[in-house]
Parts: sequence; C-alpha cells; structure tokens
Amino acid sequence: MTLKLRKQLHATQDELQAVAEEIVSLGVDVIILSGVVGSGKTALTQALLTSIKHSSLESSKVDSSVQATSPTFSLMHDYGGVYHYDLYRRTSDEVLQLGLLDWLSESGVHCIEWGEELLPLLLDSGFACVLVKILATKQSGRIYEIYV
Repeated sequence: MTLKLRKQLHATQDELQAVAEEIVSLGVDVIILSGVVGSGKTALTQALLTSIKHSSLESSKVDSSVQATSPTFSLMHDYGGVYHYDLYRRTSDEVLQLGLLDWLSESGVHCIEWGEELLPLLLDSGFACVLVKILATKQSGRIYEIYV
C-alpha cells in the first residue's frame, strides 16, 4: 500500500495552524512527520495539539497549553491523548522492540517524527496513516505535502 499526495500547502509560521487543521480534518490517528533537522516538525506538533483540542477528537483530554518539545531522549511524550514520538537516530528494530506497535494501538493521535522508515510496516499492519513532508523554501515559510 502506498500513500498519494492529497494536498500541498505553503505556510509561514503564522499560518501553521491552518496546516494542522487540514491534517486533523483527515481523522487519521497516525501522523508521520518528515523533514530535515530544524524544519518545524515539533512546531507542527504544537499546532496539531491546538487543532485537536478545538476539534471533536479527544478534546476533553488534550492539554494544548503544554509546550510540545521534541522527545529525542525519552522517545515519547503524552499530551493527554496526543502522543509525540521522536525516532531520530533510532532503528526500526529498536523502536519495535520497545513496543511502538503496542503504543500506537492506544486510543489517541500519534505524531511520529522521523518515522518514514516504519511507514510501510505501519500501513501493512493496518494503521491508517498520513505522511506530512515539510520542505524548506527560499521564501518565508515552508511547503507541507500531505499524503494519505
């Protein structure tokens, strides 16, 4: 199974909330965030927290007042039903042995930074996923490619 480009959006930091709202509107529980170091994966996660809090998804549990930080050393942060993973410099085998598939079975929204390598396995395992590629531009802002 492969994902297809659904939409390409250009947004500045001030317009990031609209990108998050587009992603949340898809109703997918696993969001893979792809981009180079410093591209804004964690900033997008923060915007997703705000969008989820204001949508009907898990709204009673999500704490969007918390500042999302990259869970590079702890692997995962739980923001009240929104789970934020950072797989930077972790092998697929390592995160699978740590129980990633079990964690992803928990109810909520799962945002995974650096999870592109796991995408085929997740799709084959029946997880509904969206891939968001964050591309830098020479102008202000970023290009967000959303694949479903």
